[in-house]
Amino acid sequence: AKAVPKLQKPAGEWNEWRIRCLGETVTFHCNGELAWEGTGLATKSGYLGLQAEGAPLEFRNLRILEIK
Repeated sequence: AKAVPKLQKPAGEWNEWRIRCLGETVTFHCNGELAWEGTGLATKSGYLGLQAEGAPLEFRNLRILEIK
């Protein structure tokens, strides 16, 4: 997978992230490019948490869609 910082726009610009969880697979796209994919994950239900690691993070136009 590509390092996410290399896919991100410069500071002050908005990045577009897309996270898709389907079955046992999770994919993460940053600005239209695949950053990473994880497989073999157990399906869970419950709360969804968003966090930053060491820096402030702002969200806008957040959409969550449950696919049944």
